[in-house]
Amino acid sequence: MDEFEEDSKFDRSKIRSYWWSGVCYHKAQLDAIIEDENIKEYAYILHDKCGVKEHYHYLIHMIKMQRGSWFKNFTTEDMGTVKYKDVRSPQGAYDYLIHNTAKAKADGKYQYHESERIGTIKDFHETENIKENEHRELFNDIVLLIENRMTWSDFFKKQPKRIYSSSNIKKAVELMERSKYLIKLTPEQEQLGDLPW
Repeated sequence: MDEFEEDSKFDRSKIRSYWWSGVCYHKAQLDAIIEDENIKEYAYILHDKCGVKEHYHYLIHMIKMQRGSWFKNFTTEDMGTVKYKDVRSPQGAYDYLIHNTAKAKADGKYQYHESERIGTIKDFHETENIKENEHRELFNDIVLLIENRMTWSDFFKKQPKRIYSSSNIKKAVELMERSKYLIKLTPEQEQLGDLPW
């Protein structure tokens, strides 16, 4: 059974999700989906080298959670049904667009180049690196706060998104002040690299 075919025991039209992937056979259908006002970001690819009828695979991230029945808006008599399923792993669905998954490779599916993937969704690996860098920067700024080398005002100018979580940050600062990260080393310990923990 095709991964997008309806299972008679399972009604996808009632599922609610932010992330959906699917298949359609007409660019006009795809355009209607990705241009909908509820689409936050999307990615798609034309699968034209698979040895089957040309089709578009897509991945969409919605602003508001939708039921699967939303896709019926894009089904027409002349263009047919839009296939869809809710996505549990956006990274996996994103990788599948170019057949960059272990199963697709094992099945001998054509490996599309990353440049053939079109859309506004950024590479998930790149996004993870950005988040890691943001966390590292936040940690360093908290250390500067604790060491009185940065004021709260400067902190929130540099980290404007954090103003809503300021009480949590203040708790983190209090905990870190009492932690091993800020034990003052003697000049001899600093020179020798002798840490007290």
